[in-house]
Amino acid sequence: GAYKLTAAENDMLAKVRKGFKTVIVLLNVGNIIDMSFVEKYNPDAVMYVWQGGMLGGLGTAQVLTGKVSPCGKLTDTIAKDISDYPSDKNFGNPEKNVYQEDIFVGYRYFETFAKDKVLYPFGFGLSYTTFELSALHSENNCENQNLLIDVKVENTGCTEGKEVVQIYIEAPNGKLGKASRVLCAFDKTSSLKANETENLSFKIPYYSFASYDDSGVCGHKSAWILEDGTYSVYAGSDVRSAKKIMDFKLDELLILRQSEEALAPVESFERFHNKGNAELIYEPVPLRSKTMASRRAERIPTEIPSN
Repeated sequence: GAYKLTAAENDMLAKVRKGFKTVIVLLNVGNIIDMSFVEKYNPDAVMYVWQGGMLGGLGTAQVLTGKVSPCGKLTDTIAKDISDYPSDKNFGNPEKNVYQEDIFVGYRYFETFAKDKVLYPFGFGLSYTTFELSALHSENNCENQNLLIDVKVENTGCTEGKEVVQIYIEAPNGKLGKASRVLCAFDKTSSLKANETENLSFKIPYYSFASYDDSGVCGHKSAWILEDGTYSVYAGSDVRSAKKIMDFKLDELLILRQSEEALAPVESFERFHNKGNAELIYEPVPLRSKTMASRRAERIPTEIPSN
C-alpha cells in the first residue's frame, strides 16, 4: 500500500489491460513505488504525476492530450525489487537505523555496483519528441578550479518540447573509493520547436565533485579534496545514456577546503567502500575522535547562567 501495489490495485490493472487496447497508468504518489507491474501488465505508457495539488489534474490533462510535452526527469533510481535497494535491510528498525551506504546512495550505488538491478535509471524521462546532444566545447580551467562546458541540444522530432542536460563526473577510484558517476550540474532548455537548437553553458566548480576525507586516509582528515588521477566528464539526458565528452588529469592531490569533524558516529559499524572494478567491500566507519568531543564539551556551559 505504500511501496508495493495492493491486491485491489493489481486487480484493477489486470482488468483494464484485458479490456482495453491502449492503457496509460498514472501514478499519483509522493514517492517512487514498485514498478514491477510494468513487466507484468505491459502498459503502453506510465506517467508519474506525483501529488500536484489543485492544479495537478489540469497539468496531467495537458500532458495526456499533447498540449504540453513532458520534460520531467526521475530524481531517483527505480530498481526491479525493493530488496535491490541497499538501504532496505537497514530500514525500519524502531530504535535505530544504520546509514551503511555512505556516499553510495541511490544512483551512485546502482551505477557502481548493481547496474543490472535497474528498471529506470536516475535522470530518465520520456518526451513526445526526441533530442540530440553534442558537446561544443569542454575545458578544464585548472587555474580557477572549474570546468567550462558547452552542449548543443537539437530537437530532432516533430513536436515542440524541452530537454534536460545532465553532467556527470567519473573520478579516479583512489584511497577514498568513489562512485562511478556523480551528478555535478544540470540545466533545462527552453521550449524547442522541431529542428530548433539551443546551446547550454556550464561552469562547474571543482567543489561540486570533491570528496570529504573523514578518516584521514589521504593525509588530510576532515578536508574536501580531489585525489590525483584522471577525471572523466559525461553529458546526457540521464545517468545511463550520458556519453564521455572529455578527460582531465590532476597530477597531485588537491585540497579545496580544510574543515572540522562534526557529528561523526559514536558507535562502530561497517560502511560500503569501492575497492575498484565495481567490487563492493566493507570498511569500519571512522568514529568521533575524543579530542574533538572534549573540545566541544569545553564550549558548552555546565550550568545555565541565572538572570
